[in-house]
Amino acid sequence: LATTPHTEALVNARCGELWASLVPLDFDLTDWLTSFDRWWPSGTAAAISYRDRLVNGTSLAPSDLLI
Repeated sequence: LATTPHTEALVNARCGELWASLVPLDFDLTDWLTSFDRWWPSGTAAAISYRDRLVNGTSLAPSDLLI
C-alpha cells in the first residue's frame, strides 16, 4: 500500500493515509488480445463489454477519475 503518491501517475487520489494511483502500463496489446480472445471468445459477455475498450480506449479522461 502506498503512503505517498506515485510520481509517474496520471491521477493520484488520497483515501485517508493511503494513495491510489492511476499508472500507465507498457504492454504488448497484440499479445494481450490473443490471450483475451482465448479466454473470452467473441460473443461472450466479457468480449462484448471489454474488447472494444481494450482496442479503442474509453471516453474517460484522467480528470474524470478524480475522487
